[in-house]
Amino acid sequence: MKVETTEAFDRALRALSLADFDVVASALRKLPNAFGRPHAHSGVRKLRGQIYEVRAGLDRRIMFRKERDRLLLLFLGNHDQIRRFLKNI
Repeated sequence: MKVETTEAFDRALRALSLADFDVVASALRKLPNAFGRPHAHSGVRKLRGQIYEVRAGLDRRIMFRKERDRLLLLFLGNHDQIRRFLKNI
């Protein structure tokens, strides 16, 4: 499955420290294999509709949308930021 990003996600990624970037990059490398395996305890959680999140460390979440043949990365933030973002989409 292909993973693509939005401009908003790219901006948030560029703003990370090197240590935080490494944690997020590690979660992203695992995402294609983890998606669709609910019993594997992969950290992927359905939020609503085709919107999901995956943990990237203790306080960071990656929100993405499942589309036909790709996972579109929408937003990067903490739990509260994800909740606020969801209210606006």
